[in-house]
Amino acid sequence: MNYYVFQNEEIEFCLMKLFLAQIYKDREEENISFLRSFDIFLHLPKGKLQEIFLSLQTNSFKKNQIIYTEGQQPDNIYFVRSGEVEV
Repeated sequence: MNYYVFQNEEIEFCLMKLFLAQIYKDREEENISFLRSFDIFLHLPKGKLQEIFLSLQTNSFKKNQIIYTEGQQPDNIYFVRSGEVEV
């Protein structure tokens, strides 16, 4: 008879890896769905969307904070994940 024995630490480590993998998968699907909510990304395959999302940076702005002023040349493209932006 052959069998494997895991020590408590190994079980905890394996469970933690499974837990983190599930969180990553859930977030990955959320991120892809977010990008697909924009027409410019609809035609892209999942792998390309993952690559694009990983290259994005997350920023937060305070209420009433000015991001651009009229006539200013933009230096970024913003995809609003939550909240509102007045143009």
